Amino acid sequence: MHRGYVKLWRCFHDDEFWTAKREFSYWEAWEDIFVEANHSDTTVIIGNTTIECKRGQCVKSLETWQRRWHWHSKSKVRRFLMLCTKLSKIRYESETVTIRITVCSYDKYQDTRNENETQMKRKRNASETQVKPNKELKNDKNDKKVRGAVFTAPALTEVEEYFAEHGYSKEHAKRFFDYYSVGAWVDNQGNHVKNWKQKAIAVWFKEEGRIGTVCGTGVARKFGRQVVTTEDLKAQAERVILT
Repeated sequence: MHRGYVKLWRCFHDDEFWTAKREFSYWEAWEDIFVEANHSDTTVIIGNTTIECKRGQCVKSLETWQRRWHWHSKSKVRRFLMLCTKLSKIRYESETVTIRITVCSYDKYQDTRNENETQMKRKRNASETQVKPNKELKNDKNDKKVRGAVFTAPALTEVEEYFAEHGYSKEHAKRFFDYYSVGAWVDNQGNHVKNWKQKAIAVWFKEEGRIGTVCGTGVARKFGRQVVTTEDLKAQAERVILT
C-alpha cells in the first residue's frame, strides 16, 4: 500500500545507534546500499583508476560491504547481492578493482521533481509563516492603539466650560474635577477613566447638579417644577415685612 515517503538524510547513519558494532540485517544492508548511492553523477577514484558513477549507483568492493555490515564472509555479501538482483532491487557488475551497484528503484524514491516540489513547499510555508506573524503583529498594534490610547486629563477650565455648556455650575464641575484628579482619574470601580466627557454625562449630569439647584445645602429649594433660590426667599420676606 502506498503511504507516501519520508526522506532519510545520509547523516542519519552517523548516529550512534547505526554505527554501533553489530551484524547488519538484510534490511539494514539494503538501506545502506540505497543511502550510499549517489544522488548525482560523479567520478570515483580508486587507486590509479577513475570510475564514472551515475546517479543511483555506488562503487564499493565486496570487502568494503563486508566490513560495513559486519558479515563473516564475502560469500554472504555476494549471495545477498544476488538475492537483491532477483528481487529487482539492484543490478551489480564487476569493475576492475570493485563492483558497481545500481539501485533500480532509485528515481522512484528519489524523484528530483518531488525534491523540487518539496523545496518549493518549504519555501512557501516559510514565507507564509513569516507573513502571518507580521499581519498579526500589525493587527495587535492597531488593537493596542485603539484600546490603549493615552488619556490626557483635562484642565479645570475645560471641565467648567463643558459643564456650563450643559447647564451645570462651576461648583459642580469642580467637584467632578477634584473627585477624579485626586484619585488619578480612576473611578470607584477601580477602572481608569478613558473619556472624561462620557463619564460626566453618564454619572455627573444629574438634575440636582444643574445651575440654581444645590441639593441638601439649603441654598435652593425646588417647589414642583419651579426652582426658588435663596435670593427669591429673601425678597419675599422683605415684602412681607414692609406690608
